[in-house]
Amino acid sequence: MIYIGIDGGGSGTRVRIEAEDGGILAQARGPASGLSQGIGQAWDAILQTLTAALAPLGQHSDTLHDARIVLGLAGVNLPAQRHLFEALNPLPVPAWVCTDSYTTLVGALGLAPGVSVAIGTGSVAAARPEAGEWFEIGGWGFPSGDEGSGAWLGLLLVNLTQRALDGRSAWEPLTRLCFSLWGGAWEPFFATLGTATQAQFAEFAPLIVEMAEAGDELACLLMREAANEIGTMIAAADPSARLPVALGGSLAPAISAYLAPEITPRLLRPLGTAVQGAVLLARQPQPPPVPSRRP
Repeated sequence: MIYIGIDGGGSGTRVRIEAEDGGILAQARGPASGLSQGIGQAWDAILQTLTAALAPLGQHSDTLHDARIVLGLAGVNLPAQRHLFEALNPLPVPAWVCTDSYTTLVGALGLAPGVSVAIGTGSVAAARPEAGEWFEIGGWGFPSGDEGSGAWLGLLLVNLTQRALDGRSAWEPLTRLCFSLWGGAWEPFFATLGTATQAQFAEFAPLIVEMAEAGDELACLLMREAANEIGTMIAAADPSARLPVALGGSLAPAISAYLAPEITPRLLRPLGTAVQGAVLLARQPQPPPVPSRRP
């Protein structure tokens, strides 16, 4: 038996394969497979990445007959969408599907109580209280949700750039950079805006982080706004303010520096990543539980 964890989000897919004894057999990265990509495209990305991981083992996705698989995916909150995704499973074995918020929680804290917040292209918090079932906070999806995430930061920056173009606000170094990266003229900027994906908005996040580290005032303001949103998620996930908190995702290190002082003492280093959480869940005898939306 081999155990396969798959982490699929708005900007990429990660696969990790472990042996019975816990040894890592293979890992791979591939294109985005969050369900916002469409179910067919999500499966294509998953199969592509899984095939790359299996190749060194001399296997193919069609030959998987002795494997336990868990997929933690962005966008599977709606039961109908999750059931359709599962029904279209092209693999020769069943695959348990859950939200990426749960694989992040399990990867960060194991099966212990606590709060985790995934802050990458999107954002979502998950919490397991000391007694009771786990639940989610946020994770409503871009552009209406995903507060504090890379895509959310990019959307704020693009909006500020639009305001500068209209003369509603002054130009800043960061908005000028945004404008130049999306064409440097009104027409290409507007055209890019009309087709931009969540991942394209999120591409501005590393630039914002870099300029904030250099002391740019607007970039620092955006980072404080993002951290405030993440802090709100943490407070909603644990009103008692007693549970440990683990931050994961590409923006976690940068955001943690801007969190409120009362949150900082509760921060702990995650035990592992979302894809490691998916593998741990694959080792469990039962499928991952469905979350509640409220504590």
